[in-house]
This record gives sequence, structure tokens and C-alpha cells, in this order.
Amino acid sequence: MRKAGIGILMTGMAVCLCFGKINVSAALLRTPGAEKAAYQRHLVRGGNWNSSDDKKYTQDEYEFAVSLKFDGYESMKVGDYNKKVLDWEDETAFHKTEGILEKVYWGLRDDDPEYEFFMTTLSNTWEECSELHYNACHKEKPNYSGEASVETFGDIYGDKVVLTGAYAEFSFDYDMDSLEDMTVAQRDQALEGVQMQMQEFLDQFDQSELRDEQKMEEVLKEKLIQILETDPDKVSADTDPYLYYYWQPYWNELEDDGISENSSDDTSNETVTKEELKEQYDVVLNALHFSDYESMPVSEFNREVNSVLNGEKMTEEFLKAYEAVLWASEYERTGKEEDFLNNIIQTSIKEYSARAKEVYSGKTVDPEHSDYFQIEHKEDVFGDEVATGISYAYYTFTYRILDADELTVNEREQFLDSVKAGVVDILEKSENPGKFTADQLKSAIESAGASASTDKIQFTGYKIEDFDSEEMD
Repeated sequence: MRKAGIGILMTGMAVCLCFGKINVSAALLRTPGAEKAAYQRHLVRGGNWNSSDDKKYTQDEYEFAVSLKFDGYESMKVGDYNKKVLDWEDETAFHKTEGILEKVYWGLRDDDPEYEFFMTTLSNTWEECSELHYNACHKEKPNYSGEASVETFGDIYGDKVVLTGAYAEFSFDYDMDSLEDMTVAQRDQALEGVQMQMQEFLDQFDQSELRDEQKMEEVLKEKLIQILETDPDKVSADTDPYLYYYWQPYWNELEDDGISENSSDDTSNETVTKEELKEQYDVVLNALHFSDYESMPVSEFNREVNSVLNGEKMTEEFLKAYEAVLWASEYERTGKEEDFLNNIIQTSIKEYSARAKEVYSGKTVDPEHSDYFQIEHKEDVFGDEVATGISYAYYTFTYRILDADELTVNEREQFLDSVKAGVVDILEKSENPGKFTADQLKSAIESAGASASTDKIQFTGYKIEDFDSEEMD
């Protein structure tokens, strides 16, 4: 049975759970679009909303918000539409509607069919009406916030991730008086047009230019001012807008190993009964032990394992159960369950981590596997076979998955097991099996790796971590 720790590689946050150790590390992976939706909400509405369960919107509240998309609303004058949606002079009605909008705004998924309506028309109206309601003297102006971005992408077993991102965040105040003769559609077009022009401008730069943050911020702010001053469809905007630019290489956030090292220190004070542990195992295995997983392509299996562990399919119940399983003592685990979680799942985590590093860094990174074994040297002593020496070795080896869509989980496991079995078999058949040399060990690893390789998975290298031979008294 192969021995390894258990870890979790997550997107957004890496939570690495190993026997006796929990390590929470920096963000690892970025999925396309995830940051932009959060950014829009944060900038436009200030980012102060607490989206706890008791604040989530109801179906009735959602339908009310959607009902604000009146027939012909785009042709209405801005002032007329705003007054109908959020009457800033009616204290009770204003706060009732604002409360509903706040819930829907923060809870709405970015794939909702009404998402754009909420993020443009309702957001603009809400901002303008808020300024009129909360600033009696109208000294404050409504503010528009936008973002332009350029991202590069990579593929990790079919998961699309962001490799680098160039982001320009900007905002500007504009005069309500300039909206007097505008329709809702014209206002939205004027405000969104600024963002579209900023995006088109940013798209012109190559990656080497995007890395120069200081220069890019200067040229982008100049462009923003130019747009605000010369756009024929413009609202009357202040000519000293805010703009912040940064370039983010996400692969720099990857840890050296992606998974924390095993630790023998057990710092958990919780005791779990065997019955409770069995229930926790059931939760974990139900989430990870996919039907016919052995025949699944490695690409699909690794992607599904990561999906369970990275948050997309992860639940609080799963994390609690997974932690309990990890804290369980060695005697409380069953062989089959331990082998699946320790070896098969852990191997997939390491493979996903290696592929992530490769995609993010642009350098070849092969998964790594480790094995340990010992062989006794026996001699005939007056007719009895007696152990007179013992040799042991701990080594790691790397491998390359050549076709992750064709290689099955079972074939991968056979390859890994075949390397170890081949090494032991070669050494046991040597002249002095319990007293082999370092050169013999190297030759055995190389030979076993070559023999186990196929057109789908290939042995690529090794390192002897520990090796010794001892005479026995």
C-alpha cells in the first residue's frame, strides 16, 4: 500500500489538510470572470454589504426588482424613470425599494438573465437617486465606476484559469443636470460607452507593455480624460477622474509544492467515536468516490476531484467530515478507505497541482511520486534460512502523462505500482538481494521505470532520498 498525506488544492484559497496538520495558504487559481463580478459590486455600491443567509432575497423581491424593467423604459427620460423606480422624496418608499435592490444586487448570479439590467440601468439609477436622497443640497454628484481588463488563460485538465491579468479600475463623478434631456438608454450608453472605449484602448497593448504599471496608469488616465472631454454622447463629467492600474501574474502565487508537507504532530483535541468516524467517511467517500472512477480518464477524474475540493462542489459538511477523517488515528482508518484517500485522491491532487504550476509558469513540471521498500538478505545457517542483512530505500520519481484524455485512473495506478514492483523484483533477483548497492538501486529504478512506461504515461526521472544496508547480528 502506498503511503502519502491527504491535501486539498482549491481555487481562490488553498486549504491543505494533511494528517496532523492544517495549513491555510494564499490564493492559487483564478477562474475567468470570478473577480469581475465581485469587483463591479464592490466599486459601484461600495462593498459594504453583508451577504449572510438572512439577507438573501426572496423570489417575490427578485420579481419586484425585475418589474422595474418597465415596458419602454429605455425611451423614458432619465428623471422620469428614476422617480418611478426610487422616489428620493418619499422616505418610506425609497428605503423599502432600496432594501430590496440591495439584497438582489449582492445576491444575483452573474449568469442571471437580468444581470446586465441590474449592473447597468438599475445601478446607474440607484446611484443617482441615492445622491438626490441623501444629499439635500445636491452638493454630491453621482459616481460611475468601471473596469477594463486583459487576461491570458491556460487549461488545467479542462479547467480554464487566468494566468495573467491587466486591470484598470476607474471612476468619475458626473453632473445630474447633463441627464435632463437624456433617455435611460442614452444615459446607459454614454456611461457604458466610456468603459467600452477604455477596454478597446487597453486591448491594443501587448503583454510586455502591460507589465509596466506606472506607464500604463499614466497613458490610461490620459485616455480616460480625453474620452470624458470629447465624447459626443458624454455626460457632463469631472475631468479629474480616479484611475488605478495593476498587472497581476497569478502563477507567482503558487506555493513551492502546492500541498503542505505531512506532519506527525496531532494538535486536535476533538475525539470522534468509531460510529461518528464511519459517518464522516461516508460523507467524504460519497463526494469523491465516483461511480466507475477507475475507468474514468485521468483528465476527467482529476478535474472532478478538484471540483469537489476547490469550492465549486464543496460543502461545509464535506470539509468538516474531511477534517475529521484526517485527524483520525491510523488505527481508526480502514485499509480500503485509507488507500483511496491517501493514494488515489492524493495522486490526483499532486497531478493537478503540477499541471497548474506548468500552465502558470510556462515551464515543464512533472508530477512526483514516492516509494519506500526494504529487502532482507537471507543465508542458510545449519539448514535454516536466517536474515543476515537488510537494505532499505526511499526514493521519488517523476512521470509525464502523455494523454490524459485516454489514460484511465486504473492505468495510472498500474503504472505507479509497476514501477515499485519492478524495482523490488529486479533487486530481489540480484546476487545479493539484501545487500544491493546504490548503483544497483539506480539501475533498477531506471529499468523498472522504462518497463512500466506506455504511450500514455512515461517515467521521466528519479531521486534517491535515503538508502542504506545493514548487517544483522
